Formats: sequence, C-alpha cells, structure tokens
Amino acid sequence: MTKSDDSTVLADLERMLLDAATRRAGDVADAATDHGTVGPWADASPGGAHAPRLRSGAARVVDGGRRRRVRRRGSLIAVVVALTTGTALAATRPWQPLLGNDRQGHPTTSVQPVDAGVLGLLAVLRRAQTDADRGPDVQSALQAIGDQNHGVRVASVRLVGETPASQPVVLVPVERFGDDAAGPSATSVANALCLYYPVTPAAGQPAATGYPCWTTPQLTSGDAVGHAQGADGQHIFGLVPDGVHTVTVWLTGGTQVTATVANNYFAATAPDSAPRFAGIESVAWKDANQRPVGPPVPTTPRVESTRSNR
Repeated sequence: MTKSDDSTVLADLERMLLDAATRRAGDVADAATDHGTVGPWADASPGGAHAPRLRSGAARVVDGGRRRRVRRRGSLIAVVVALTTGTALAATRPWQPLLGNDRQGHPTTSVQPVDAGVLGLLAVLRRAQTDADRGPDVQSALQAIGDQNHGVRVASVRLVGETPASQPVVLVPVERFGDDAAGPSATSVANALCLYYPVTPAAGQPAATGYPCWTTPQLTSGDAVGHAQGADGQHIFGLVPDGVHTVTVWLTGGTQVTATVANNYFAATAPDSAPRFAGIESVAWKDANQRPVGPPVPTTPRVESTRSNR
C-alpha cells in the first residue's frame, strides 16, 4: 500500500465517522423538536424546567461523538500504519533461510546477483522469486547442503521441479563451489550452478542427494548433465539454456533417454536395461518445433557430488 493509498483510506474513514456523528446528532435534535414531551429529559408541560437540559443533553451527545471519533480515528490510524509497515518490511527484508547442518557444515551466503551472462541464458533466473522458491521443501533442501558452497546467492535460489518421488529439485547458484583444503582431488567451480536432486535410497541405506555443479561454458555446451542412482532407478537430469524444449541423452552401451524441459531443467529415468552408473556419451537439444538447436557434444569431466545426508 502506497502513501497515496494510506491518505485516501484515512480520508474516507474520517468522512464516514463524521457522517455517522452528524446523523446521530441530527436524530437527537429531531427527537427534541418533534417529541419534546417524550423521554427522560422532557418536562410534562411546554417550557418546563427540563427543556434546556434537553438541548444540553443533545450537545453532550455530539461532543461525546466527537471525542469517540477522535479516539477511533487514532486506533484506525494505528491499524493502517501497522499493516502498511508490516507489508513494507516483508517486501524489503531479504530472505534468510538456514543453510547447511552441523555435520556437513554451514555454507556462506551472498547478496550479489547472478552474472548477467547467466541471466541471459536462464529464464528461470530472470523471473521473480516466488513463495514456492522460498517454501518449506526448498528450505529443507538448503539445510542438506554443505560448507563447500561459498556464497550461496539466496535471492536466486529456484524450485525447478520434483523427482519421481515428489522430492524438490532446487537450483542453487553459488559464487564458488569447492573444497577449502588443497589436494589432488580438491575441486573448485566459480560462479557455479548447482542442482540439488535427492534420490530414494535402497532399503537400509542412508538418504543421498545428487548435487552436481556446473560452469557457464558447461551449460552452453550441453555438458550440464547430472547422474544419480537410487532405489527407484537411474536418474539423468540437468540444465539447458533458453530455447531448448527437449533433451536426448545417450548413455554408455547405447541406451537413449529423452526428457522435456521446464524451468530450464530436464530429468529422465533410464530403463532397467541400462547398465548401473552408465556414463553419459552425448547430448542433443531440440526446440519446440523439434528442430536441432544444439549438436550432440561429448561430455567432459564434471564436478559432481553425491553425498549421504545421514
């Protein structure tokens, strides 16, 4: 609600209260004129001793109405101010979800926006963040990521889909994803686009989550493809730039899966005949008219993390 709206509402309320007080005073005055011999203030004869008190009594009603009107206006102003102030604070207060957990560590956050180059590629990041993007499922997902996430861009977190088990799939842009400790297996990806993809564990196994992170060149080359093995099958998922409607992925051994894109995200479950943990051989994109918009490209080693959530 704007200041102009506030002024209009208060002016309308003031007019309503004034009209009510005026009508009430008029009703009392009419009673004094038309029914001067009736009521607790009237004398039994015209011009009796109580007639002046009747007029005085009518004046007290109007005065009392005015005093009540002032008090009511004050309370109404307080209510309106409280409502508008609360709305303004809700609109300006940044979202501050709890990130990480005590076992995996707590990521840091960043208020910096995603790079303009990435925004130009992903429509899902150009739209405003919604209540669903900040909902309880997404907050639970963010509590499952670890301290390898340096500078989570919380304003750009997006719910992009759900798994076959109806679990949230969440896009998590990060300033840098990587290990703090140096070593031969240490990884580091700047301006990473990470995808949280929970998988259904086998009986007796801890819950696990696919969490691959990609660079912008990997996104544009068709290499932003992740893989996760769960009790309910082998899941192939990833991100694509704007303009891609369907994605076909060829796995090791010749298995082919095709998925439809929504929110720049795609996912498919490999058939049972596919080898477990089959490698990704190539990818092809098509637009809404089924025209090729990206040639199949061989994949390169990707930074991928499948971590136990226990």
